[in-house]
Amino acid sequence: MSNRIGRKLIVVLGIVIIAACSGEEIANIPPEEIVSKSVVRMRAMPGFSFLIDRNGAFAFLDPQETISFSRAEGKYVAPDMVDSRVKVIIPGIVAEVKLISIGDNQWQTNLLTGEWEVMQPGFSFNPSVLFHPDTGIQAALANDLSELEYISIDELEEVPGQQLYKLTGKLKGERAYQMSFGLIGPDELLVTLWIQPVTFELHRLVVVEVGINGEEDTEWIIDFWDFDQIIAISNPIP
Repeated sequence: MSNRIGRKLIVVLGIVIIAACSGEEIANIPPEEIVSKSVVRMRAMPGFSFLIDRNGAFAFLDPQETISFSRAEGKYVAPDMVDSRVKVIIPGIVAEVKLISIGDNQWQTNLLTGEWEVMQPGFSFNPSVLFHPDTGIQAALANDLSELEYISIDELEEVPGQQLYKLTGKLKGERAYQMSFGLIGPDELLVTLWIQPVTFELHRLVVVEVGINGEEDTEWIIDFWDFDQIIAISNPIP
């Protein structure tokens, strides 16, 4: 008898969740409320996995403009720790650098030897700042969005079967410029967000820098998954 009751409860719960994710229900939720709940959820996460992919104009990591950012994938642990792999483009080759950030301290692997070393001065990328609850993406979404619109229910190829809110808007570029160390912004940005309806987890954020004077647009695709999962991150140099 208890097993039958349990199965019935599972079925009822499934129906409730499906109803909550229906197009009609989603369309009735103001986009500002969706984003607000997503910011609260993201700030409460102890950790997650992320992928940052850039397409378009070069985004240089060094003052000499010889090292360009291409892609980064890693793990974030709140409030200020990141273990990541960063793919960079330097004249003639594409290389990968491992990077660990703990607060204001950063370490990277040498491009030639692969050995860990203290981050070189002028290397302008610290993902722990990008994801910090008070200064990162959460703060930008909470304070800098405008012209926010609900578009539709959508599904990402990377998350099959997940029905997500799809929203668009505009984002002030100053905060994005500061938290990305000059890689993104400072002009106004176009954004698209995919947010889970029940838990309000942000699965994807696309930021577009519109090219000026004939320059091509630059697109930043930021994906999130493994919500609430954390790993141990420590100083890689004994």
